[in-house]
Amino acid sequence: MMQVITTVLSKNLNRHPVPKVTVGIGLFVLTCFVIPMGARHLAQAANPEETLYQQIQEASKSQPTPEELLPKPDVRGQDSGLEKYRHDWEGNLERCEEFLNTHPNSERSDAVWFEKLNYLFGLQRYTEFDISVEAFLSTKSTSKYADRLRRFRVYRFMDTRKFEQALAELDEIVDPAMLPEVYQRKVDSYNKMRNQRKANEFNRLWAELILGKPAPKFSHTSVDGTPVLLQDFRGKVVLLYYWSTRENTTEWMVPTLERLHEMHRDNPDFVLINVCTRSSKAEMTQFIEKYPMPGIHLHLEPEAVPARFGVVTLLNYLPRYVILDKRGIIRENENTFRMGDFKIEHLVTALLEEHPNTDSERLIPQINQLLANAYLWRGQTKKSIAEYEKMLAFMPKNLDIMMNIFNLEMFPSARIELMDRAYDRMLELHQLDQTSPKLDLNISYHIHELTQFFAEQGASGKTWQLFQIAVAHDSTQAIDIAQENEKLFALLQDRPEFQKLLAEGPPQKPNATPSDDTARAEQIDENLVICKQHLTEIGKAIQAYQKEHDDFPEWLSELHPKYLPDASILLCPADELGGTPVFTSNADPKMPVSYGYQFHPRYREGTQENRAIYGDVIPLARCRHHVNQPFDCLNLGFSFRVYTSSGVWENTPWEMYENAEEAVAALETGLHQKQANVGYFRLYPSFVRHYVKIGQEKDAELFLNRFKSTMPSDNPQAHFILADMLETMQRNQEALAVFKKLEKQNPDDRDVLQKLSQIYGKLGNTELAAEYRKKFDPTSELVGKIMPDFSATDLNGKPISLRQYRGKVVLLDFWAVWSRPSIAEMPIVKKVYDTYKDQGFDIIGVSLDTNEKLLRNYLKENDIQWRQIFSGQGPDSPLAKQYDIHTIPAPWLIDKDSTLISREARVWSLERMVIEALKDKTENE
Repeated sequence: MMQVITTVLSKNLNRHPVPKVTVGIGLFVLTCFVIPMGARHLAQAANPEETLYQQIQEASKSQPTPEELLPKPDVRGQDSGLEKYRHDWEGNLERCEEFLNTHPNSERSDAVWFEKLNYLFGLQRYTEFDISVEAFLSTKSTSKYADRLRRFRVYRFMDTRKFEQALAELDEIVDPAMLPEVYQRKVDSYNKMRNQRKANEFNRLWAELILGKPAPKFSHTSVDGTPVLLQDFRGKVVLLYYWSTRENTTEWMVPTLERLHEMHRDNPDFVLINVCTRSSKAEMTQFIEKYPMPGIHLHLEPEAVPARFGVVTLLNYLPRYVILDKRGIIRENENTFRMGDFKIEHLVTALLEEHPNTDSERLIPQINQLLANAYLWRGQTKKSIAEYEKMLAFMPKNLDIMMNIFNLEMFPSARIELMDRAYDRMLELHQLDQTSPKLDLNISYHIHELTQFFAEQGASGKTWQLFQIAVAHDSTQAIDIAQENEKLFALLQDRPEFQKLLAEGPPQKPNATPSDDTARAEQIDENLVICKQHLTEIGKAIQAYQKEHDDFPEWLSELHPKYLPDASILLCPADELGGTPVFTSNADPKMPVSYGYQFHPRYREGTQENRAIYGDVIPLARCRHHVNQPFDCLNLGFSFRVYTSSGVWENTPWEMYENAEEAVAALETGLHQKQANVGYFRLYPSFVRHYVKIGQEKDAELFLNRFKSTMPSDNPQAHFILADMLETMQRNQEALAVFKKLEKQNPDDRDVLQKLSQIYGKLGNTELAAEYRKKFDPTSELVGKIMPDFSATDLNGKPISLRQYRGKVVLLDFWAVWSRPSIAEMPIVKKVYDTYKDQGFDIIGVSLDTNEKLLRNYLKENDIQWRQIFSGQGPDSPLAKQYDIHTIPAPWLIDKDSTLISREARVWSLERMVIEALKDKTENE
């Protein structure tokens, strides 16, 4: 080749003289670029399989794959989630199918099959995904991709609340690298099943697997070419920070990394290693150039991260940090990565001071925190305090631990030495907050509470110093607190600076105009009429779509504009959620749609099964936006009839038929071929209810016996179904025997305890009914009684308690930004608040979030004005434990005299209950 090029050049040089430098450059370009490119093209032409495979691999690295986005891609909105990647995923899916069709016997077929199933999952083509995965696992169960596909199925089952199947799938995963994730998903599943005992068991297994164990060895090369051997850092404290450029919180963490590096830059015993994964090297380099990160930098593929670190390298589980002590023992594995009163700063400092050869017990804060929470849950406050004391002895400047102890102590102001330490730490944090605002310390959460503690002690100087810090953060809040606290006010009132602040006072908010109840009632009726018209028009558009495509649309948005020109038809006039169904799992990914479509890809399989049994009367689209109505849903059926029903139509299917006899006839036809299928056992109670309803007890008995002959004896759900039928037939003693047996197997199962309470009540044994009710629901006896008070600090640091609201009707609303039902219902809660806040109604929000920044952003963006209590402990919030909250939203409505009216004041009944409570208030006054 080179000889030919030289000959051509020499001939042309004789005709057209060219400088030697130009000739040299030409030869260089040909040698370095043209010839290799030509050779590569020739190689690709000779090996099309290699070419196509490389295209698949390169495309999968150019953007996150569905696997990286597990538990599942967020399908909401145009600029994120599924819509952001749909085009690329569809293109790569086509390449995978082309490869499998043209090279079916390739040694790479397993890898390509996995990629194909990966994209099917991401594109929500679940029916095809399920069939293909089942086929793959049945023939290639030992493939290295088998467990990764089982992971997909686990998340699929969990998303559809099939937790037993998720647990069974988890048991099939044998890859030891996935064991930490298996334990965590089992914890999630058992929590959803309300089996706290099993959830705690797997939490403990996870902790025993990861924490307190020697770190696995690894040897890599840093991005600057330096060899990095973990064992070379023995005798040092190592912080491993796992991150990805594709995870949008990483840039928030950089100031914390900088702060840690600055604190220990002169200490040779501290090492910071940043491990970038799920990103390309180019992406990592670009990020570091924009946000300089101190420390050693590694770039690893997810498979290179040792499983024994316990880091799940999926984007939704990053960033995460692991801390190793001087002996190379894993002492921490967490995702809360902030400075100040959070433990990372204090833990690193404590480990640096710890002697590597000491024989004393090595404290693992995460374990002690779990123990403290467990003791507090059981009401063993002293033991909980003891665990916090152990942590504080190890990390003596951790303000968060100090404040936890103060909140648990009966007389916190008696802890003078501890209060002085808290005071000193608060001054340090304030100074740090002033000099390094990027750290986002947000110390206002503790400052107001600590100020009041010192006021109780009568420490005038320290109280004033703390009050000044509070003023620096928010003068209005600080003044409000001072005016409400007598001792604090007494200590501050003689200071001229305070008098000046007091004279200015907080700004007053104007009162809202009262609503016109008559006009509102008329609007509600009109909304219902319009919504029925919209559903009818949607039905016509679907019929037109079917004629052309011989199928239903994947989403209702596909009807617009061709089959439904007016997009406003997809919006219910009663929708206060901005074009979103109440159940956001049905949210349309392409445009605002109020109606919950029941035949989208995730629901299609299950809906098709129900349709085979019940017929075309079942809902195709549902509207839940009409609150305070005698029905839960307005439905468009597959028959395109519009009708109302309860929320769970399977429990009341006769609402879809003309009468109970017609319902029974339809069900019998549908179940004829499926009577032994466990998945259809839930239908048997419907049959029994129908037969009892129309007086055919003998037929009900036949169905009961048929069920007994087919039910699996080891399936708890089957026993619930059996007992349900027995109760319907008034055979409560037999139902009692079923649940007593289940109680022996699962003594802590709340659902079992609840059923036992209900059955004992039906049998007239009020004493045992009350005993079991107290076991499964300790707060059940509060309804109709005076609510026990609480004392807490709100999000802005002000003290808050129920007694402050005496004389008002109050909604104590347990919720969280991460809770989809909470967010779905919030606009309606806000509407009720705005309507009745000037008539004696108020709300206290109890946020079970852990991310304060996300909470504050949500409150600001949605103009939520009522006060919020936030502990940062999520479901382990002290108030959630005090009132035994297990699920959210949990809105408790409290009367003006602090009597608990209801623990279930959900949006569909909230306004009616508030009106009644305010009416009683007016009449009594």
